[in-house]
Amino acid sequence: MILGINAQLCSPSSSYRNAGISQYIRHLVTALGQLSDAPETHLFLPGTNLDEFPSCFRVHRSSWKSEHPAVRIAWEQIVLPFLLRKHQLDVLHSPMHVLPGICPVRSVVTVLDLAFMRHPETYPRRQRKYLEFATKRAVRKANAVIAISENTRRDVIEAFKVPESRVLTTPLGVDESFGPAPKVRIEETRRRYGMGEQSLLYVGTLEPRKNIAMLLAAFGQVRTDFEQPCELVLAGGKGWFYDEIFRLVESLGLRNHVRFTGYVPREDLPVLYSAAAVFVYPSLYEGFGLPPLEAMACGTPVITSNASSLPEVVGDAGIMVDPHDAQALAEAILRVMRDPDLRQEMSEKGIERAKQFSWQQTARLTLQAYHDALGL
Repeated sequence: MILGINAQLCSPSSSYRNAGISQYIRHLVTALGQLSDAPETHLFLPGTNLDEFPSCFRVHRSSWKSEHPAVRIAWEQIVLPFLLRKHQLDVLHSPMHVLPGICPVRSVVTVLDLAFMRHPETYPRRQRKYLEFATKRAVRKANAVIAISENTRRDVIEAFKVPESRVLTTPLGVDESFGPAPKVRIEETRRRYGMGEQSLLYVGTLEPRKNIAMLLAAFGQVRTDFEQPCELVLAGGKGWFYDEIFRLVESLGLRNHVRFTGYVPREDLPVLYSAAAVFVYPSLYEGFGLPPLEAMACGTPVITSNASSLPEVVGDAGIMVDPHDAQALAEAILRVMRDPDLRQEMSEKGIERAKQFSWQQTARLTLQAYHDALGL
């Protein structure tokens, strides 16, 4: 088998573009390269990406300025089919919803989520329309479809009426760098990010789907009822429709108690998770929910929503609440922060739960999808 992976969204930028799909591609490719039976693979990257990859990959960096969405879309439809023929590939994997309109080889597409269909109000209209069109066409055209959770698999089958046998559930993994950090590093990170011992942490893009407005409302109640000073740290780059978040911080009188870190380098994340008293992630919808998994691996108690795929990730290791109920979220936060025995129990359960997810397993299941696409 000669494989091609369209990795145009593997971004080196210090922004939200280096989260989500970019991290999925980077971890998947690394894990695929470690398989003993890894296929010969051609990796198609943007010209700005200078990452080093395993020697089993043949790396092709685009001469087009494909970091710009319109240019990337044109490259995928015009240049990529030519490259597939030129290098005589057997199968193309697109980890980002999109396939060329004319694809001369067998194909696999990953669907990370259908948030743009389940919560259309949280997306810019033009972006949502493009994602609807491109995802529908890719899923129906692909020989195999990868869904990163069972919830996403059900969504794909229901939304696009594709045979169940063509959609494979392939959960994501947690990198081995995520684990409880040493105390000295925790203290240094708290000083650097302005965190106290009673800090609440959110990690993710600042966008409406992440439900940060509800988190701020709950935090305002926590500030009133909790007996000790505490702060909320919002770690992540700006996505879209984020102005309301800043307005809400002002209107709730939380300016001095909410810290915006901006994009956090991946190497800082394990210690940042470890430095928090509680990790809170009340998202409306997730295709998988990697931040709660990373937080659990670091031993940080997790409170998240009971929506979409998040129960699959957290299991009984965290506390789940209705993402529309700010009072329930505030009560859950206060319960955890007031009870050190509960925090210890959640920490231990979270570490054990996270061990069930690995990128090696993701790579193995993805390789099976390639075989399925080829009828092997």
